[in-house]
Amino acid sequence: MTQTFKAPDPAALQEIAADLVARALKAGADSAEASVAESRETELSVRDGKLEDIGRSETLDAGLRVFVGKRHAGVAFSDLSEKGRDFTIGRAVTMARAAPEDPYAALADPERLCKTPPVIDQFEAGE
Repeated sequence: MTQTFKAPDPAALQEIAADLVARALKAGADSAEASVAESRETELSVRDGKLEDIGRSETLDAGLRVFVGKRHAGVAFSDLSEKGRDFTIGRAVTMARAAPEDPYAALADPERLCKTPPVIDQFEAGE
């Protein structure tokens, strides 16, 4: 039996990340950055030529770093429901407000970011 899986959709992941940043700014952060990762894994083991075990996992996780003045906090979470996003973002902003000031805490200046990243294959389709 052959099964093919579609690669994660970069546009959908970018949309989630943009939503997280917008919500963080609305919740009181001065700036924020988000990352979203999706993975799918199938693992099997064979012993003496016979299938012994097979497992499959799928994950969709996010990370968010928020800045309030020179204070910052980061969170990682996997509950990307509306309620989960709101709760985690509120918690991150609250944590940042309680953190000690860091004179070096800030996002990189946009002119220092790579404008033409290399194209890298991010998914290898199964056969």
